Amino acid sequence: AHNFPLDLAAIEAPTNG
Repeated sequence: AHNFPLDLAAIEAPTNG
């Protein structure tokens, strides 16, 4: 998740939350 509040892809850490 690049600019998502939650890491839906569960690959990388969230940047917006």
